[in-house]
Amino acid sequence: MASDKNIYISFNTQWNQLKNVKDSKNEKELVIKLIKSIQEKGYGITNPTYVDHNGKITPLTSIFDDKKPELLKGISIEILDRKGIYPNEKLGNWKPIDYKSALLLLQE
Repeated sequence: MASDKNIYISFNTQWNQLKNVKDSKNEKELVIKLIKSIQEKGYGITNPTYVDHNGKITPLTSIFDDKKPELLKGISIEILDRKGIYPNEKLGNWKPIDYKSALLLLQE
C-alpha cells in the first residue's frame, strides 16, 4: 500500500510541475515525461476530460470537434493500473499553454 502512495506522490509531483510550467516547449517535454512515467510503472490514463471555453466538462476526445480548442480552461485525468484498480488517483486543473500538449495525453 505504501508503494501505491509513493507512486501517486510521484505522479502528483509531475502533474504540479506541468501546471506550473511557463512555456510550451517545457510543457510538451513534461507531458511526455509524465506519460512515460505512467507507462513504465504499469499504469494508464483514463477518463481524460477538459473544461471548454464555455465552462462545460467534456471528454478530451471531443477536443477535435471543438470550434475553439485553444481556449480550453482545464484538463483532468485519472490514473489506474492496467487492471482498472489502484491508485485510481484524479489529477486536475491543468491549464495547458498550448492545447496541443493536451492532445499528447490522448496518445496514451
